[in-house]
Amino acid sequence: MIKARVKTEIDKSTAGEYKLLLGKMWLNVAGGSLTVNDVKFLPNFPENARESKYSVSADKIIIENFSLWNFLRGKDLTFSRTAFINPVIKIYQSAVAREKDEKDTIPHIFPLYKIIKSQVSSVTIDLIEIKKSKLFIYRSYTDTNAVFSGTENDIRIKNFKVNETSEKTNHIFMAEKVEVVIKKFSYQIKDLYALEGTGLYASYTDSIVTIDSLKLIPKFNKQDFAEKVGHQTDRIKLTTGTISFEKMNVKLFFERNWLLAQTLEINNLFLGAYRDKNYVRKEKQVKSLQQIIRDIPILIKINEIHLHNSTVVYEELSPDADLAGKITFNRISGTVTGFSNDSIYYSSKSELQLNANAYFMNKAKMTSTYSFPLNTTQSIFKGSGRMNSMPFSALNELMQNTAHIHAKDGMLDSMIFTIQANNNRSDGEMGFFYHDLKIEVEKKDSEKSGLKEKMKSFVLNKFIIDSDNPSKGKKPRITSMNYIRNPNRFIFNNVYNTLLSGIKPSLGLKERSVKKLKNKKS
Repeated sequence: MIKARVKTEIDKSTAGEYKLLLGKMWLNVAGGSLTVNDVKFLPNFPENARESKYSVSADKIIIENFSLWNFLRGKDLTFSRTAFINPVIKIYQSAVAREKDEKDTIPHIFPLYKIIKSQVSSVTIDLIEIKKSKLFIYRSYTDTNAVFSGTENDIRIKNFKVNETSEKTNHIFMAEKVEVVIKKFSYQIKDLYALEGTGLYASYTDSIVTIDSLKLIPKFNKQDFAEKVGHQTDRIKLTTGTISFEKMNVKLFFERNWLLAQTLEINNLFLGAYRDKNYVRKEKQVKSLQQIIRDIPILIKINEIHLHNSTVVYEELSPDADLAGKITFNRISGTVTGFSNDSIYYSSKSELQLNANAYFMNKAKMTSTYSFPLNTTQSIFKGSGRMNSMPFSALNELMQNTAHIHAKDGMLDSMIFTIQANNNRSDGEMGFFYHDLKIEVEKKDSEKSGLKEKMKSFVLNKFIIDSDNPSKGKKPRITSMNYIRNPNRFIFNNVYNTLLSGIKPSLGLKERSVKKLKNKKS
């Protein structure tokens, strides 16, 4: 009788959206406990389901220390503890398109109090424990493969309450603390990568999410990755230490994959990119950074992102090289502000700002600032930077494997630059100051350089490059930077070539030499 009554009330109060299935029940009135087997709370999916749906099942639910006196006195159900045995939780995300109206950022609340209010005044549970549960998140109710899966999950809800106040304040329930711990999880991406994580902790009431570690792992090694793709591309590898979101809407994160947070802290990030240029490059117009942000398929708004003790490595294997050239940025710390793809609220003041410190090739300290207006889809930005001293030999690993030259001597004293870019070109100024530079040309194979290479080295150092800036007795050379943007290359290529357009004349390279270098690159 109790089971039939509860099932009917569930169906009535949810307007047929959910159904409850219950197995055998044991009620111990004297001990104040209740055990229910084979519990299933399942959604009924309409043909065009638009709201997030939930499915919860458990082999057994144990309710302890039921207060009969509170129920007889005021129809208040109070328990000291509720435990779920082998639970499985499934969330079917909303099919509603990502709408940017503020009033739509809060989904409809499941009317939990409406289910019980005809029979009881309130439900209070001191502690709800859901241990070793499984969590699956699906993009829609028709999907069979979960986009997110987590195992060995623990959920603790302290001082759980459902009453008239929870209904009036538009809450599913109220609680002093809600904690979710997922020991291991994975996220489905494309066939080329696997995303894995450990130690996800989420607190609804504290509005925080922390992750002990994340790994974006390529499924193919460096030699096979481009072959699998079928053309030249970047192979990305990413790992992190602790990641923490603060003042985050955790509920919308799990229900709709919306990332709405005040701050994001990222520790010990490693980002590696490898490109094998032995494969054909598939030429196509690339999107601007602004367009890429807009096209992120989930709603994101993070006011500040802080990066700590991170590393970025870029490797490129030239067609005539045995080893890849490498550029590294070490010990990176920085702040990104204004990261949002909520384009409806973009204005002329909306911009993404990056302020970062790093050590170039783990030698030269550098600082840089960039800003990107967000109310455009064009590749518009401005930036400035400074780099302190380092020996030119720090670049040998790059130069030997890409240009077959190396620095025998020389010291970079400092570099400063400013840059402004639009969708067609970028311009700026640079000061590139150094002394005692001496370059040697190498053979393309592994053999020792011969007379031909020695003659090229002599000509290069004597007639093409200047060994110092400023040259003895002369003013420092401040050069202009000018580069016509290649629409088939991303912003990093744009910045690199713009800086190169200022470095070449700083070295004293004549226009004819510059043209030769450009032809060689193309």
